Amino acid sequence: MVRHVFFGAVLVCCPLSAMAASQPFHWYGDVSGTWNSSNNGNTNWSLRPDANQNTSNLPDDDDLVTFSTVGATHPTVTISSSTTIDSLAFNGNAANSYTIKGSTSARTITLNAAGGTGLTVESASGQHTISVNLTLAADQVFEIQTPGTPESNTLLISGKISGSGRKLTKTGGGTLELTGGLNDYSGGTTLSAGVLRINNPVNTSATGSGAVLVDPLGTLGGNGHLTGAIDLHGTLAPGSSIGTLHTGDQNWFAGGNYQFEINAPAGTPGTNWDLLAINGTLNLASAAGFSVDLLSIDGSNQPAALVGFDNTISQSWVIAQTQGITNYTPGALSVDASGFANDLDGGTFDIGVDGNDLLLQFTPYTSIPEPAGLLLIAGVFIVLRRRRCHGTGL
Repeated sequence: MVRHVFFGAVLVCCPLSAMAASQPFHWYGDVSGTWNSSNNGNTNWSLRPDANQNTSNLPDDDDLVTFSTVGATHPTVTISSSTTIDSLAFNGNAANSYTIKGSTSARTITLNAAGGTGLTVESASGQHTISVNLTLAADQVFEIQTPGTPESNTLLISGKISGSGRKLTKTGGGTLELTGGLNDYSGGTTLSAGVLRINNPVNTSATGSGAVLVDPLGTLGGNGHLTGAIDLHGTLAPGSSIGTLHTGDQNWFAGGNYQFEINAPAGTPGTNWDLLAINGTLNLASAAGFSVDLLSIDGSNQPAALVGFDNTISQSWVIAQTQGITNYTPGALSVDASGFANDLDGGTFDIGVDGNDLLLQFTPYTSIPEPAGLLLIAGVFIVLRRRRCHGTGL
C-alpha cells in the first residue's frame, strides 16, 4: 500500500509501512484462535496490554507481537497466512502456555528485528511451542528468561528456522529446544546462557550449517544432531538425562566441562551412560583444565550409587566416539567424581584415549608398602635365608 502526500506542487510517494510508527500488539483472542490474514473483522489484537482496546489492524513488519495471559481464551493460535513482524514475545504463565502453528506447513513468521531481540519468553511464562516456520530477516537474539531453574521456562521450536547468512544467539537462563529437522539458517549459533537442547532427526542439523559457540554460562544437550563445529567454553550434557549427542568437530577449552551421567557400570554407551558421537575431530589443544563431571544415577535419573560397581578392578567407559583425537595430553583433562556415589576405596578416575575413542577410566587402589616397610620385609627375608642355609650346611 502506498500513501500519496502533497507538499505544494510536489507529489511524494512512500510506503505506508515506512511512515507508520511501530506498535506493540497484544493477543486477545476473543473472536477465534486464528491470526487472520486480513483486517476485515479481526479483533484478536489489542494495542493495550490489558486488552480493553481491541483493533481491526494486524501486526506489521515493525511491530512487536506479545502473547500474554490477558484474554487468552485461545492459547493455540493458527497463522492463516505468512506474516512479517519485528519481534515476538510471550509473557503468560504455565496455565496459558501458547502453541503457535500454521494453517498449512508453508506458513511462516518472518522476524525483522535488526540486531535486536527477535523472540522473548519473559520470566515465569511457562512452556510454549512454535510449530510454524520462522525466517530470520536479520541476525536474531532469542531470550528465554527464567525465574529459577532452566526448566521453568521452555520454548520448543519444531518449525523450520531459515535465514541465509543469519546468526541465532540464545540468551537468558531458560531452555530453548529445537526439534525441527530442516533448519538451514547459516550464520552460526551462539549459546550465551541457559540451555539449548537439540532433539531433531538423524541426517539433519538443528543449528543449520554454521558453527556453534557455547559460552561459559551455556549448556548444550539433547539427543539430536548438528553438523557445525563446536567451540566449547561451557557445558555439554548429552541427552535429556542419559543419551547421545551427535555433532561435528569439537574444540574443548579450559573452563568447559562435560556432564557425564551413568546408571550401570556394564551396558551400552548412550543408553547406560552418556555418549558424544563426533562426526569429525576432537581437538584438545586448549583443553588443559577442562573437566568431566561424573554423576551416578539410578533408573529414575536420580543421584544414586551404581549397582554392580566393583572398586577392586580396572574398568573404562567410552564417553566420546570421534574420527580423530588431536593434541591429547595425559592428565590435562580432570575428572570431578564428587557426584559419584559409590565408595572408591582409594581408587581414582582419569581420562584416557584408545584409538579414536575418549575413555573414562577407573584404577583401583593398590597398596604399596612404605620404604621402611620394604626394608623390614627385606630383613626378614635375609634372616629366613640364613637360617635355611645354616640348616643345610650351605
